[in-house]
Amino acid sequence: MKPENSLITKLNNSFLFIIIIFFIIIIARDFLYPITLGLLLSYLLYPVAQFMEYRLKIPRIIAILLTIILAIFLISFIINTLYNQLRIITSDFPVIKAHVIRKLELLKEFITSTFGVSPQNQDLYLKNTITKFFDQGANNVTKIFATTTGTIVRIVLLPVYVFFMLYYRNKAEEFLNRITPEHNRDKMQKIKNDITQVTTNYMGGVVIVVFILAILNSLGLYIIGMRYAIFFGIVAAICNIIPYFGTIVGFGIVFIFSLLLSTSANTSLLVIILFFIIQFTENNILTPNIVGSNVQLNPFIIILSLIAGAMVWGIPGMIVIIPVMAVLRIVFNNIESLKPYAYIIGVEGTEHHALTISKIKTILNRFGSFLSKWFK
Repeated sequence: MKPENSLITKLNNSFLFIIIIFFIIIIARDFLYPITLGLLLSYLLYPVAQFMEYRLKIPRIIAILLTIILAIFLISFIINTLYNQLRIITSDFPVIKAHVIRKLELLKEFITSTFGVSPQNQDLYLKNTITKFFDQGANNVTKIFATTTGTIVRIVLLPVYVFFMLYYRNKAEEFLNRITPEHNRDKMQKIKNDITQVTTNYMGGVVIVVFILAILNSLGLYIIGMRYAIFFGIVAAICNIIPYFGTIVGFGIVFIFSLLLSTSANTSLLVIILFFIIQFTENNILTPNIVGSNVQLNPFIIILSLIAGAMVWGIPGMIVIIPVMAVLRIVFNNIESLKPYAYIIGVEGTEHHALTISKIKTILNRFGSFLSKWFK
């Protein structure tokens, strides 16, 4: 067989394998993503369960149950905080409604004066849209109910998945040892240790960053005079679980509500300024020092992965895709024939072009030297 034909055959087989994997992942979406989320949560809770079991000498079953109960308590506290904030917003609905109606009237006037669309035609379009929405109301309600019910069932099953994954972790490790040839067991142990370290650090770091951002966001929004600062600060921080896009979506929500609720354009402008400050802080201080560079994925691959995760599994896909890609990088990096794939998705190869603090200092020193000569 000619080398060209051999290469084409390998590429065809690779593409066919990728297509089959994606097909299975999409078809089994509702089964796979709760298990993946449960696995990531088990890595997040593993240090706590391990501490209770080995340091406090609590039996494994009780240690895991206490860990899950503690996690549920913390999540319930966050939900209760958001609920209390929503109650405040609900009590202000009449005021909010008056603000929104006034802003919509101003928007109608702007559309009329700019595009020549009469208020009557705008009202007619709005009326037709609402009528169409309610004509399809039965189907929409049925779909929403079915989706919500399925989501609730999957969320309820998450603690069960986490419990059994933590309980059977040694059994899973022994299974991997048994299916791995003896001469490769050291490499398998290294892969397992690297995956545990990276995933645990990533998940724990993300939670800490979200907690810090909730405080920073709420404090910043309160200082600039944004109404319901705590609620929007927490929502924007939770959105940050999704890298890159999460911060934009979170502050996009805040910006839209600032336009609707604020009486001054300064508040919306300050929201934009706050967004850039928080984004800079998160990207250059919080994430590098707390989450770290453990995932070792280049930003282009992260963006492509997020888009692919959204296409395949929606929001859950965007949440789980980064640690999954980090795991794949570790596996590729420890298998000789797959190392090129680890290289292409990793950060290696661009160190010379990276913008580091030392390079920034060098540029500033050169610029300062230039200015001193210029003004002599």
